[in-house]
Amino acid sequence: MAENRVGIGILLVLTVVGVVLGLQQFRYDPQRFRLGIAPRASVVETGFVLPPGAVAVSPSERFDAATLSDKIDGRAELYLGAGFKSLECRRFGTAHGDPDVVEGCVYDLGSAENAYAVWSQQRRQGAPEAGIGPHSYLTSSGIFLCSGKFYLEVLSTRGGEGAMALARVFALQVASAGGTGTGLPMQASLLPAEGRVAGSETMLKTSAFGFDRLDRVSMARYRFGPVEATGFVTSRTDSSEALMLSNAWRDTLMAQGCGRLDPPAGIPGAWALDAAGMIEVGFARGAVFAGVHEAESREVADALAASLWTSIQGGKP
Repeated sequence: MAENRVGIGILLVLTVVGVVLGLQQFRYDPQRFRLGIAPRASVVETGFVLPPGAVAVSPSERFDAATLSDKIDGRAELYLGAGFKSLECRRFGTAHGDPDVVEGCVYDLGSAENAYAVWSQQRRQGAPEAGIGPHSYLTSSGIFLCSGKFYLEVLSTRGGEGAMALARVFALQVASAGGTGTGLPMQASLLPAEGRVAGSETMLKTSAFGFDRLDRVSMARYRFGPVEATGFVTSRTDSSEALMLSNAWRDTLMAQGCGRLDPPAGIPGAWALDAAGMIEVGFARGAVFAGVHEAESREVADALAASLWTSIQGGKP
């Protein structure tokens, strides 16, 4: 009899446990059973304003520095090196059921200069202007622009007229919210206009030409006939820093095997090097370090260096 009572008791306990577990499954919280794995992006239900006539296809997603690579694997370092704060993306379509879907991605880079740096490095050569502020362009399936601290990509899956119209309205909304700052640094005005390839202007926030000390560099490609070269400028805190940076870049190139050449005439303190047939020139003028990178001929290198020297003299570094 005692054994029977014990057996019945065990069965009652198992029955109660089974009922509790059965009820608990209806209160399942998946966040409690992720084994410590954080969600890859947080869902944001507000703050992402869709254009009139648009219907949301997905909730808004927000990415931070830790999760950015989940969205743009392989390109995250460019944004992180340019002051990245956050990325918010959302997919939307037209209200009348067009299967073409638009994805808007808004990058907050923290400042207009940072946003311009990213936009200029991502820019596609030869793409037509979108006409949305001074820094925007079109492709067959998207609009790309920077406005204030925002860098924006709006892409449609098929490039249809309806979706592209929505993309344009959304881009205009973001541009309006971004403010009036162009992001173009003052030093960019020191780049001479003669020979400059339109649309080649770029700003590198970090490690220009692979040199980690060379940051905040404005540059453009120049063409004189069939010969090309890159001209660059960077404003430093004072003349001593500009001179030290010029010397450091020269010494780095020489350590890589570049040979000395006679300096260009008429530019005090300038230097010139032969980098396996390409010509490198550098000099400091006031608080500006400027130079020529990968010139295809000595004549063009000297001419561009002289043009930079004159431009800096007449500008406001």
